[in-house]
Amino acid sequence: MIGQFVRVLGISQSKLAREWGCTKDKINRAANGFEPTFTTEEIQIIDAWLESKFGKGWRDLPSSFKSEEPIDFLVEFEQKNAEV
Repeated sequence: MIGQFVRVLGISQSKLAREWGCTKDKINRAANGFEPTFTTEEIQIIDAWLESKFGKGWRDLPSSFKSEEPIDFLVEFEQKNAEV
């Protein structure tokens, strides 16, 4: 799932970590198939970030960070940006 964000947004894992208010190591572990252990504060930051970027929230993410299923709102975002 992390790979989808990095690819679609064209940002590094480090940049995503800064955006999400967590460490690069936490993002890297999630990108490598381990479930991250986000703090409540990090989840709140991620939720607000998702809302500001996509109009979505934490609950709109797959139930597992290991998921390889496309995230609908990222697919829509990618398609919209490809049209521009």
